[in-house]
Amino acid sequence: DPTGKLEGDTGNGIAVYAFSDGRVTPQSFLRIPLQPLGTRKRRPNAAPPVPAGKSIPYPAGLAVTDQGESETILVADNLSDDVLLIDAESGAILRRFDLSTRDIVPASYPNAVVATRNGKRAYCSLWNASRVAELDLQQGKIVRWIPLLAPDSPTAAGSHPSALLLSPDEQQLYVTLANADVVAVIDTATGQLAARLSTLLPGQQHAGTYPNALAQSPDGTRLFVAAASLDAVAVFKRDVAGWAPSQQPLGFIPTEWYP
Repeated sequence: DPTGKLEGDTGNGIAVYAFSDGRVTPQSFLRIPLQPLGTRKRRPNAAPPVPAGKSIPYPAGLAVTDQGESETILVADNLSDDVLLIDAESGAILRRFDLSTRDIVPASYPNAVVATRNGKRAYCSLWNASRVAELDLQQGKIVRWIPLLAPDSPTAAGSHPSALLLSPDEQQLYVTLANADVVAVIDTATGQLAARLSTLLPGQQHAGTYPNALAQSPDGTRLFVAAASLDAVAVFKRDVAGWAPSQQPLGFIPTEWYP
């Protein structure tokens, strides 16, 4: 960085850039400090050495939210099993949500976050816990845990919730389950699984499409899902009546390697 603003080992944080006249300019770096371990929580013995009672955040998914007086950023910390709400200007931590699900940290591995337009609610996918956490950003509390095809055995592979997307009316939450070849459709009013959208090819007998990213048409009638191992994007159509409980894609758009 020729400006020196992002020089050297930045550590964990969020790089902020300015866009003007077609140019991208480094603006600031919002550092995320080591995060505290919760009560009766511990780190694996083989983890990198950090001070006692602390864990490395490793920021992953981001979502920009509006809290009325200022812009904020919601960030999923993949290795400290938490989500932070921070001030977008100063980087000050406004709220912390402990999303650890076991006595070892990391275990849940927060992956992605998405927030409602009014900045009151948010959701975080827990990649290794086969669930999504619903957060109340104003009260600073976890509203509920939404299980998504959790395995029967603690040693079995989970469904790996990853990308998140809210429908235009925010009545549905879409979650890619990368290890289950499914996009889960969650009713945001009830927190219940309303539909499963399969990303398997017609006639595909074995698992492994790895859905990992989402987009939709402005009217919400088309959902586009990156199926990483198929080198394709699956396209789904939502009818006027809504999603069928189990639905197949309209077709696939071929892409380059691992979309």
